[in-house]
Amino acid sequence: MGVPLLAVLVAILALEPYYGIVDDATLLGYAHVAVADFPGEWADRVWSDVSSWGMVRPFYWALAYAEYNAGAESPTALYVVNWAATGAVLALAGFAIARAFRVPRGRLSTFLAVYGAAVFVYPWTLDLFAFTSYQEKWVVLAAALGLLWFAEPRERLSAWQWYAVSAAVIGIGSMTKAQFVVFLPAFLLLVLDHHRETRANWSRVAAVTAMSIVSALALRAVAWHGDYTEDFGLSNVPDQLGSHYLWLVAAFFLAWTVYAIARRESLLRDLIPTAVFLAFVFVFAQWPGGFLWTLLGFVAAGAFALAVSRLRSQALATAAIVASLVWACTWIVVRTDELFSSLTSIGEFARSAPARTLAADGTPVYISCEEGSGAIAGYVRREQGLPLSVRPRDAVPWSSAKGLEPPASFRFALADAHLCPAAIDRAKWRAVWTPSRDGGFVLYESTAEDDG
Repeated sequence: MGVPLLAVLVAILALEPYYGIVDDATLLGYAHVAVADFPGEWADRVWSDVSSWGMVRPFYWALAYAEYNAGAESPTALYVVNWAATGAVLALAGFAIARAFRVPRGRLSTFLAVYGAAVFVYPWTLDLFAFTSYQEKWVVLAAALGLLWFAEPRERLSAWQWYAVSAAVIGIGSMTKAQFVVFLPAFLLLVLDHHRETRANWSRVAAVTAMSIVSALALRAVAWHGDYTEDFGLSNVPDQLGSHYLWLVAAFFLAWTVYAIARRESLLRDLIPTAVFLAFVFVFAQWPGGFLWTLLGFVAAGAFALAVSRLRSQALATAAIVASLVWACTWIVVRTDELFSSLTSIGEFARSAPARTLAADGTPVYISCEEGSGAIAGYVRREQGLPLSVRPRDAVPWSSAKGLEPPASFRFALADAHLCPAAIDRAKWRAVWTPSRDGGFVLYESTAEDDG
C-alpha cells in the first residue's frame, strides 16, 4: 500500500481540499464542544440516534469528535488525520482477510503487494479519503477485527471465553454502524470451516448464527421507528436494482464465485467475498439512499490478491503487481483531482467577494444537493461571518443531483461536475466566479434579466 497511499497524501498536500459537503459542517460544530462537556453531549447524541434517527452508533460520535477536533482549525490537518486512520484501517483489513483466506506465508508478500494496489484500483476507496465524515472506515475496522478473531478456531481458549469474545466482537462491531451486518456471513463461514476440520462443534456454529440474527434484528427494531431509517424496506428494491454500478460489481463477484467453486479447495473460506456481497445487496437494495460501495473495497481487493497469489508463474504474479500499481496510481491522480478540486473550490468560494456580497444581500443561491447546500452556507458563515441563503435546502439529495436544471426562481446557482452538479445551459447562465483550478464549483448568474 506504500506507493498508492503516499500518492493520496501528496494529493492532499498539493490540492489542499476544504471541508466537505456531507456531515462535515455538523461535526465541526460538534468538535467545538468543550472536553468537560463532551460526555453529556455524546450521551445526548447517542440517545437521539436511537430514539429519533433509528441508528445505534455510539463510537461514531466519539471518534468523529476526536478526528474533527484535530482538524477544526485546518482542513489539511483533518484530511491528514483521516488519511492516516483510513490507511491504517485498510492495511489491517488486508492482513485480516489474508488470515481469513489462510494465505500461505510464502505467498503472503505477493498477496499484500497486490492487495495494496488493488484496494486503490477499486473505484470507491478514495471516497474514504475525500469525505472525512464517512465513518465506514470504522465499520471496516470492526470487520477486520472480526475476521482476525474468527479466522482461527482458538482451541486453547475455554468455551466460555470463546463465546464471550465472539459475542463482544459481533456486538461491538454492530455498534459501529448497522452496515456491519453485511460481514456477519463471513464470520459464519469461518466457523463452519472450523467445524469441517473438526476443530469446532455445532454449538459454536449455532452460537454465531444466533448472535448474528439477534444483532441484525436488534438493529432493525431500532431502525423501524427512526425518522432517518423509516423508508428502509423492500419497496426500494426495484429502483435500487437498476443501478449500473450494482451489475458491474456483481459481475466481478460472480466471476470470483465461479473461480472459487471450480477450484473447490478451501471452498468455505473462498466464498467469503460472495457471502459478503450477497449480504451487502440484501441490505442496501432496501435502502433508498443507494449502495454504500466503500464497504466492499477491501473484500474485492482481497479476492483479486488471493487469485494472483495462487498463480504458479512468478512472472505473471509480478506483472499483475506492476499493472495494479500503475492502474492504482493513475486512478488516484484522476480521481483525487476530480474530488479534491471540487472540495478546494468550496473554500475558495466561501472566502470570495461574491459569496460575501450574496450573503450580505440575502440573495438565495441554488445548490443542487441538500446536505451540500447547508454545508456550503455554513462555510460562508465560518469565513465571512454571514450565512448564505440556499433556499430551498431540500432541493435534491446530493447522491442523485445530476442532470437537474436550476429553478427559474433563482438568479444565482453554484455547481460543479461531481459533488453538486446541475444542468447549466450556457445560453441561460453565465459564469461570474470561477475557482483557481478547473473542475471545481462555479458561480453562475442567470441571463434571463438581460434577455428581458
